[in-house]
Amino acid sequence: MAESGAADDSEPNDTRSADAELDPAHDEEPSAETFDDGFDDGPLGAPGIDGLRYAYIHAPNSNINTASVHGGQRVDNGAGLTRARGSGLRVVAHEGPISATEILDAVTGFAEPEWFSAAMAELDRRVLFLSGESGTGRRTAALNLLHRHAGKTMNLRAVDNDEDLAAWHPTDTATRGYLVDGLFPARPLKPGAVGNLRRLLHDVNACMVIVLPDDPGIVRSLARDLHVTPVRCTPPPPRAVFEAQLEAEVPSQTERAQLLATLEPGLLDELLADRLVPAQVRELVDAVVGAADGDTTFGDIRDRLSYLAEEEVPDLLRGLRNDPDGLAFLLSTCVFEGLDHRIVREQAERLIDLADGQLHSVLPESIRNQPSAGASTDGETRQPGVQGPGELESPQRPLPNPQFVFRRSLEDLLHTVGAEYGPTEYHSAHGYTYVVEPVRFTRHRQGEAVLRHVWREYGRLSGLLTSWMGLVNGENDLTQPVGRVIGMAARWGGGRRALLHIRELAESDRATGRAVAAYALGMAAEDPVLASEVKYRLGQWSVQSNWQVRWTVAHACGTSFGAARPDQAMRLLRNVYRGQVALTV
Repeated sequence: MAESGAADDSEPNDTRSADAELDPAHDEEPSAETFDDGFDDGPLGAPGIDGLRYAYIHAPNSNINTASVHGGQRVDNGAGLTRARGSGLRVVAHEGPISATEILDAVTGFAEPEWFSAAMAELDRRVLFLSGESGTGRRTAALNLLHRHAGKTMNLRAVDNDEDLAAWHPTDTATRGYLVDGLFPARPLKPGAVGNLRRLLHDVNACMVIVLPDDPGIVRSLARDLHVTPVRCTPPPPRAVFEAQLEAEVPSQTERAQLLATLEPGLLDELLADRLVPAQVRELVDAVVGAADGDTTFGDIRDRLSYLAEEEVPDLLRGLRNDPDGLAFLLSTCVFEGLDHRIVREQAERLIDLADGQLHSVLPESIRNQPSAGASTDGETRQPGVQGPGELESPQRPLPNPQFVFRRSLEDLLHTVGAEYGPTEYHSAHGYTYVVEPVRFTRHRQGEAVLRHVWREYGRLSGLLTSWMGLVNGENDLTQPVGRVIGMAARWGGGRRALLHIRELAESDRATGRAVAAYALGMAAEDPVLASEVKYRLGQWSVQSNWQVRWTVAHACGTSFGAARPDQAMRLLRNVYRGQVALTV
């Protein structure tokens, strides 16, 4: 939701969609004299009838009011959020208003844990610290606490974790709740800061929940320095979460009973017996409901659960160690899961070519046992191919022919890596329709599990994968998944060099490389620690003379980074625009 207001004529206004910006038609770059950074200083529109000028505004999923406005207007761009979720992009607010969609997602199907009532009582003091392990539903519980404590309001805001809470103050008197995703390590709270926060929040009738990791060191420091005891977020029993989520998905009790009756006897008891966190129970609910809708069979529910895939990754790689084709196809499917099988196989073959033998576990004997030309064990020279005295001819093993088109069948490759191609899908783009048979793993998020494992365990592979992914062509279907993986890789690697490979792409002369960097920065910013560095780097790049990095900054504002931080995105876009003006003056 957003409040409409008078437009500031001094600010640049680019209403082109982010998807169009991040879908470069080709990789050819304009010259410096003709470079267009997307900001038009000329008059809008063209002469129409009667000599009047008409402005054309392209603003998908937006409401345009061209008349005078009295009072306030509330605008809910539900279509935009629905499209984003349908495309796999779940926008989680880190700074600014929390969308009604995110609040409703958290409230719907929420199973109240035992500690919830005590946390509600603690929130009467305006500030609540909530700690817990990742995946235990900390953010969901925090949103439910704020939503319910303020009388089921939708006026909630997110505060980025690198905000200095000692100098922070409420930004909107209409806001009734603030959510902080963690405390930035470089800005720990000092004695007196919590009391000041409580006073400021009391003055505007609001409250705040600060979500923390389940770190004993952080908990001890808060108790020692600030004299506060965080509430520990322990999830409800998996059975309770499952029943609440299933009831939200299937409101009819009769339909739920029929659905559960079709399951394999004892399946739920088996899968819910372990210590599942709410996110994993949500996967199980989706799999059960999907089986009822015909997306999969009830017998394949186990194979759809991501939390059962992690432990099988080493065995999967071990089985492919002597199979370079299978390894390349596995890695390609990890990156491009969900795309057409022709694209997945094309990228796997490109990886094989780029690897130049690095995906082979051993060299063929025909090369390994071949002596150097003219060399001899007795110090004498002889003609290549002439057998020396006493030498036995070793069997020659021929190299596989890389040009052989029937080297592996599609069904064989899919079976080898545990993937399948789904039913035909019809997609539309640029006014035409095309057919896609998407390749997907049978296990949810298996691709991410494989990539995380190989990135951490096999150091030399990371450089190969970065080079391979950075040279994809300019199709938006390829740049988005590549940017997502490169952004996740920054979180897996960490350290001061975490964003180094993204910086190289941001400076690329190829529009595709810069588009990949923009998506990667949005994904990397999901990490609480990396978010601070991403914001710092984008701030620096936005005022540089290098137009490539400024191009990357502008497009990064159109990714999840900008969607979660609209105020920060507008500041960066102003810097990018003003930097271009300064360069052309």
